[in-house]
Amino acid sequence: MGRNGEADFNGREIASDGGALLPRQPHRRPMHIFHVAISKGWNAETAQAAAIIRAQVARSHRITAYVLADSPLFAELSQFRGDLHLYTQNHYDSATTPLRLWRLLKKAEPDLVHFHRNRGAIALGLALRGLERRIPAVRSLRDRLRPRPWVPYRSVYGYFDRLIFPNRYVESLLAALGGGALPSAFLPSPVDTARFVPKDRKGHPPRVGLFARFDSIKGHRYFLEACGSLIQSGAHPRFQIVLSGKNFARHRDAVLGLAAEAGVTEHCLVLDGAVRFEEELSRLDIGVVASIGSEKLTRVPLEYMACGIPVVATAVGGLPELITRDVGFLVPPGDPGALAKAVARLLNDGDLRKKLGATARRTVEEKHALPRVAVALERLYRAVLAGSGVGAQTPAIPPP
Repeated sequence: MGRNGEADFNGREIASDGGALLPRQPHRRPMHIFHVAISKGWNAETAQAAAIIRAQVARSHRITAYVLADSPLFAELSQFRGDLHLYTQNHYDSATTPLRLWRLLKKAEPDLVHFHRNRGAIALGLALRGLERRIPAVRSLRDRLRPRPWVPYRSVYGYFDRLIFPNRYVESLLAALGGGALPSAFLPSPVDTARFVPKDRKGHPPRVGLFARFDSIKGHRYFLEACGSLIQSGAHPRFQIVLSGKNFARHRDAVLGLAAEAGVTEHCLVLDGAVRFEEELSRLDIGVVASIGSEKLTRVPLEYMACGIPVVATAVGGLPELITRDVGFLVPPGDPGALAKAVARLLNDGDLRKKLGATARRTVEEKHALPRVAVALERLYRAVLAGSGVGAQTPAIPPP
């Protein structure tokens, strides 16, 4: 164990305040970025924060990250090599976190702070305001945006130099909360095109998959009902249903119960989302998003597309901006009939699947590939620093 009850890991040096240090490497014209991502679980927001940090380490920037100990994000970041410093907190405490962040920021003296989650926003604001030297800060708007009448809007968002949104849908949520006048910038959601790649799908019946945590908002019931109607009609090629979610180990019985209700149990492959996720996803022939809400980040459909998989998705959240007719089909949420019709069209036309899948991969490479997004984010950082009197003049990222 390290100091203050915080866990040491892999025998590496632990800083006096519990921060684990990785070996530092030389780099050219670096920025020192302090990332704050206070999250207990692994979700789209933390996955994308980890991807951004990994890309920035690869680009030889100096990175400090403040995360919860024993969180999946801590486990992921602790595997990185490069100029990365990890500071951990055992649990989030609104009473002590502002002082802890203030001390770390005062000691680290980063060029810029990048905040990734709702939790801790006010604590970070208090810490930043308590510093003698003003440190510019940006915030990624990727998680829940909810009106909270008891918290003045600008006390949560007003101290950020940029609010970063991944699509027009999130921008509209920000405007609805009264943040339209605050400085903002567009940054596409990234996907790691080196991890998610097209695979040979020959030698087995088509696989139709829904990869999402088990939650009513993700629409598993509607997806399985759609598949059941296709199987019962007997008018379409034989196919396998693949289900995978990060919480399936806890909800496997519930998932199988829905499959039994839809009459598709013998056609289903139910996977633990923590096992061979990229490998199993890349083997799909059709990727489905059946959500009836949410989908601000569109992480899984981007991963489908990176693997060259055509997508059938419901028209919710940011999906209508991503799923065009060149990469797949949009259907109304909560409509198993429309979902079945779109899936059937792809099942019956292998050439169309290949065409849409190839365009999907190309679209991701051109707009969402992690290295491209990392460069765009770096330009945004430098624009913010220039506006604060630091760094070279660089234009901000324009909206799409």
